[in-house]
Amino acid sequence: MIDPKVKLIALTWLPANGGLINPAEAIGAVAQQHGIAYVIDAGQALGQLPCDVQALNCDVLKGAGRKFLRGPRGTALLYIRPGFLARLKPTQLDVLSAPWDGEGFALRNDARRFETSEVSVALLAGLANALEECNRLGVSNIRQRIDSLSRRLREQLITIPGLTLHNLGPADHQSGLIAFTLKGWDSVELKQRLAQRGINIGANGVAYTPLDMQARGLESIARIAVSYLNTEEEIEVLVGRLQELAEDSGV
Repeated sequence: MIDPKVKLIALTWLPANGGLINPAEAIGAVAQQHGIAYVIDAGQALGQLPCDVQALNCDVLKGAGRKFLRGPRGTALLYIRPGFLARLKPTQLDVLSAPWDGEGFALRNDARRFETSEVSVALLAGLANALEECNRLGVSNIRQRIDSLSRRLREQLITIPGLTLHNLGPADHQSGLIAFTLKGWDSVELKQRLAQRGINIGANGVAYTPLDMQARGLESIARIAVSYLNTEEEIEVLVGRLQELAEDSGV
C-alpha cells in the first residue's frame, strides 16, 4: 500500500473491540524507511504495554490517562517528535500554547503548544499519581500480569455455551481487552445485569467503532478490560455469572 501518495500512517495500537496488539514497532520501521509521518493512538496501550517512542519510530503518540493508566477522566498524554513539531499547527492558541514574547504571540517549541491554560490541577495531580504508580510497579510486570489473567479468562470463556469471542489476531498478540457476545443477550442489557452483581464490564455499539463493527457484521459487543488489579477469584466469579446467564437464556 506504500506509494508516493501516502502522507500519513495512523495506527490504533490496541483496537477496542478485538484484543489485538498491532505490530507498532514494525510499522514504525516501514514509516521511517519511506519517510512517512507516523501517528499512534496508544489509548489502550499506555499503562498496559511497554511504550518506547524511540523504538516505535513514531512522530506523534497520544493516549488517554483514564484507561489502563487508571488516571482521571479528562487527562491525556501527548508525545511529538521534536523534529516533527514544526509541521503541526494548533487549531487554537492561548497564553500557554503561544505566549506573548514582546512582539507577538510565539508558538511554544514543545508539545505543550497543544495544551490550553485552562486545566484542572487536581486532574493533573491524579494523572501524575497514576504515572508514578505505573512506574513503581513496572509496566513489564503489569503486562505480564494482564496477559496471564486474560489468557486464563479467554480459555474459560470459550467453554460457555452460546458465548462467542471476537478476538483479532493470534493468541500471542492479544491484549487485556476481551470482546464477546452471548447468545440471547443484548450486550448493554448484559452489562447492566452483571453490574447488578457488582461486576463491571463495557458494552459498545456500532456508533463507537463503526468501521470495525460494520466490517465484521457486529451490532454490539460486550467487553472485559482485564486489569493487573483483578484477581483469579474475580475471574472465577465473572465466568460463573456468565454461565448462569447463558443458562437463563436457554442456550
